[in-house]
Amino acid sequence: MFGNLAVNSWVSVGAGRPVTHQVSGSGEVEFQWGTKREGFGMGFESEALREFVKQGTAALQEMDTRFAQEQSQAE
Repeated sequence: MFGNLAVNSWVSVGAGRPVTHQVSGSGEVEFQWGTKREGFGMGFESEALREFVKQGTAALQEMDTRFAQEQSQAE
């Protein structure tokens, strides 16, 4: 069902956490949130990253819309 998905987990990332990335050739990238000792990492193949960015962009648009609605209701 999930192809080559290796791990199923849930992580919550708050604002202000450092994020770094390292490209491993033309088809893979690794992201690190926090430090290797006190953080977590994720690896993406290029097409998986494209989908993640697409979904992330849609989520941000929805969050911004909700924020604007909340602000107008508070006024």
